[in-house]
Amino acid sequence: MSSSLYREGVWDTLRGELAGAPASAGGAAGILAFVLLFAVLGVYFPWKLGFDFMDPFLQAVYAGSAPLFQSRMTIATLSEDKNRRMLEGWWEPPCPAPEFLMGKIAATALVGDCGALVLYALSLATLTLTHGNGRLLIPDAGFLVPLLFSGAAFSLFTALAGAVLALRVQTPLEARRSIRTAFAAWLAVLLLLGPYAPSRVKGVISSLFLPETLPWTALAFSAGCVTFSYAMWRWCLHRITAARLNAAPLTIS
Repeated sequence: MSSSLYREGVWDTLRGELAGAPASAGGAAGILAFVLLFAVLGVYFPWKLGFDFMDPFLQAVYAGSAPLFQSRMTIATLSEDKNRRMLEGWWEPPCPAPEFLMGKIAATALVGDCGALVLYALSLATLTLTHGNGRLLIPDAGFLVPLLFSGAAFSLFTALAGAVLALRVQTPLEARRSIRTAFAAWLAVLLLLGPYAPSRVKGVISSLFLPETLPWTALAFSAGCVTFSYAMWRWCLHRITAARLNAAPLTIS
């Protein structure tokens, strides 16, 4: 592995990761899985639920669905063979540059947010076509803008959380296991808060996303996501700095 890979800047790394996103998703099989995901969540559910789909809690879930699109990419960008030394050789040169890791995290956050936006837009389009009777069924700007802003902040948070989960272990196998466990737990919580949650719990959660309370909820939620994201990024920087200080000099035999 050449050291140049670890010296790429933010934009070079970001472009490279976005260009390789289809491969990171698992190639044809991964893309097919995403198509099925869009078909079920973006078409079937809105059609089946009808106007119940406009429940504020469901809207928030769809706007914050970035982790559905980040899990495989996080594993591919941080724990596959091409980046094995990022996990197995932190104490050996060449150590990853912060810009290199930042580009990977930015790519994961962008892919997650774009995936969530496409899924949300598809669901609203399905609802409009099947139940709109000529009307455009879309939340007003006062509800939609804070919701999408919160979704973007959540995408950044989950991208950094995935990076921390991967980089805190020593091997790619441990990284993949850690990331998959975390995302599986997130999906389980989501299901428990969705169809199986007690009506009282769902009512309390939905009240946070009413038009009059959503801007404040979104502001508090986004601030929390950004704060924790910054803390996780500082941890990543500390990890890299420690690796650089402990790295032995390169030798040519």
